Amino acid sequence: MSIETELHMKRRVKKAVFIVICIFGICAIYVSSYAPAVALLTDPLPKLKYYHWDAPYIHRHPLRYYAPIDWLIDNTLLEQPLMTWAKLWGSDDRIALAKFARSFDTPGLERYHYKGE
Repeated sequence: MSIETELHMKRRVKKAVFIVICIFGICAIYVSSYAPAVALLTDPLPKLKYYHWDAPYIHRHPLRYYAPIDWLIDNTLLEQPLMTWAKLWGSDDRIALAKFARSFDTPGLERYHYKGE
């Protein structure tokens, strides 16, 4: 191989590593922003009227973009680290309540029914 080819390969490898690190970083920021978002965008538990963040309006609620994080909490080993992180932000009780509400096997938004006063 020529020197130019080796330099080109090294640049490609560096670029690929940089892209992988950036993707990982963006994913880490996205996952770690869930607990602060819940803390800032939801009411404390005594004021909640719904099982999940204003559930009848879930299609318009900003937390709808965090549905993949809900899946991670429900189905992977990341539940404990994410709940510990949520506890630091004071949103662990709200996330645990939402997890409880999601545990019912009702399809669609029917599981997010009005609790009443």
